[in-house]
Parts: sequence; structure tokens; C-alpha cells
Amino acid sequence: MKHLTLFILMMTGIAFASNALAENGHAYNGSFCKSRWASQSSSINFHASGITNNSNGSRQITCPIIVDNIQNTQGTTQVWLHQTGSGRISCTLYSKNGNGTTREFRAGERNGTGWFLIPNITTDDYWGTYSMVCSIPKGSILNTIWVGEKG
Repeated sequence: MKHLTLFILMMTGIAFASNALAENGHAYNGSFCKSRWASQSSSINFHASGITNNSNGSRQITCPIIVDNIQNTQGTTQVWLHQTGSGRISCTLYSKNGNGTTREFRAGERNGTGWFLIPNITTDDYWGTYSMVCSIPKGSILNTIWVGEKG
């Protein structure tokens, strides 16, 4: 009986430790984003595969990133994005204070089709938000944004 009790306590501890380290991940379709500049909005298309730049040059978009674990003030675990197309895409993720000032930012980029990583944000404001700005090359699609929150 003593061994059974010890085993149950040990398994309960492992279960709680696993939940404490759990990652709160969110996937967004690129069509969640919008043109950063109103004058360039006619060259941006939205569809089920994401957001597409139909212009002859790079275009900037902005993406709100929803954070639903408000008690997390330790940032993100990882941020992955997927582009379909050729050319160089670059994105910068911002952690904002409640008053809108930038607390921290991280950037990532990729040439051509595939996934790329933005290094994790390490600090966040309880009242703050996340936002992201990307420069998308001509003819490319930002398909997916995947954000992992600590918590």
C-alpha cells in the first residue's frame, strides 16, 4: 500500500508539472492581417490560403496578435510563420505596453516558400498587446502565423 500511495503521489506531481509547462498556442490565417498603408490596400487580397501581395513590389501588412493568457507577462515561447512564394519576407513581432509604447520586439525572415521563426519575446505587460508588421514580396502569400504563449 505504501508503494501504491507513493506511485499515485508521484504521478500526480508529474501531471501538475506537465500542466504548468504547457504551451498555449494559437494559429492564425494570414488573412487576419491587413495592409499597413491605406494607399496600398488595393494590391492586397484576402482568401482562405492567407493574405496575398498582388503588386509589383513589396508591401507592408500589420497583424494583431491575440493574447488570451493575460497573467502571462513572460512573453512567447515561439512564433512561426509560413510563406508561399518567392522573394524575401520579413516580419517583426512587437510586445506593447498598455500605453502603446514598444516594450520589446523580435524579427525573422525567409527567402522563398516555407516556415520561418521569430525568436521569442521575453517580457510582456499585463495591460499590453502584441502586434506584428511584415514586408511581403510581390506575388507571395503569408499563409499561417503560429504563436505560442508561455503559461
